[in-house]
Amino acid sequence: MLMIFRLSFAKKFNITDSINSFDENRKQKILEHTGGNGVDVAIVATSSLKALEDAIDMVRKGGAVMMFGVPSKDAKIILNMGKIYSKEITLVTSYAASDTDTKESLRLIDSSQIDVKKLVTHTYPIEESQKAFDHARSGDNAMKIIITK
Repeated sequence: MLMIFRLSFAKKFNITDSINSFDENRKQKILEHTGGNGVDVAIVATSSLKALEDAIDMVRKGGAVMMFGVPSKDAKIILNMGKIYSKEITLVTSYAASDTDTKESLRLIDSSQIDVKKLVTHTYPIEESQKAFDHARSGDNAMKIIITK
């Protein structure tokens, strides 16, 4: 249900091409959409190690896989290094934004060059912080949740 909400939410931003990660034909659809080449960059924004495997399969030769989602502590995966080597895939991780990135992001938001208000689906008063955290953990029909004073 969460996936359907997020795919529908993406349409607010004129994103017309989307593939549900539960779609068993997702790899085939991406390859068809890219003329059989695969995507230039695959961003894995989940802790799912299966998503990492899919990204490696769906990225083009010479492409990059960005691991943005944080895997659970001590998570392990068996990777086909022959595929990574022969496809010349670059694996990149992102643990946190740098101070420079954070300041630039805040500047863009403050100057209204980027409107993040469209991403906020729920707002809670500070007295209901636990409820906000529980909601964020469940992800139930939520993108970004704000706690206000």
